[in-house]
Amino acid sequence: MGECTTLCGNPSDTMRVLLVEDQEFNRYIITHRFSNHPGWTIAGEASDVEGANRWLDQFRADFLLVDIGLPPPGDGFSVVAHAQKVQPHIRVLVLTAHLNEYIISRCEHYHVHGFFNKNQAAVGSIEPMLETLAAGGRYFPAEYIKARQLWLENGRAISGRLSEREMEVLHLIALGRSDEEIGDALTIQPSTAATHKGAILRKLNQPNIAKLTVFAINHGYGQLSY
Repeated sequence: MGECTTLCGNPSDTMRVLLVEDQEFNRYIITHRFSNHPGWTIAGEASDVEGANRWLDQFRADFLLVDIGLPPPGDGFSVVAHAQKVQPHIRVLVLTAHLNEYIISRCEHYHVHGFFNKNQAAVGSIEPMLETLAAGGRYFPAEYIKARQLWLENGRAISGRLSEREMEVLHLIALGRSDEEIGDALTIQPSTAATHKGAILRKLNQPNIAKLTVFAINHGYGQLSY
């Protein structure tokens, strides 16, 4: 079962944040930083996709602060998709140590409101992030903006050659999923999954599934390390 925690006793006028991060130490540090800012509160915590989705089904949050590299199955974007379905008002801030085509394309697809780079950003930079978000703005550091521009200018980017469903299938291929497993994950027939595979091979000019898998992983698709 996924793990989730709800913290109670918060004023109704505060910004309620669901923190989804599998590393306990990181959750502690982030929670401590938020505690120093009146008007913001960590309303709940989760360490995996299941726990986060269950929390979102039961409680309200104004912001979702989610690490992308969560333990399988799924990743942080699985939580983002569910959050936007059950709480359309929620604002999303991605927390990750990765910056690649998969991350950028998913951030753009889900129209996230901010990006916090664990590799480049000190914990202290949470302060300007909170100020920007509280004012209704979006928070993207310089390295994300630069990477996004390169992605937009890249006519050979995977996201520009595949449909949304094909990108979902590619992600599962990179995870080593069979046609049956892809079908179960996307609620489609295994034969439909196989058809998507064939289309992806052609569009990405890959000779077989083995080389396609390596190609996808090299572009950030598949399970992120966590």
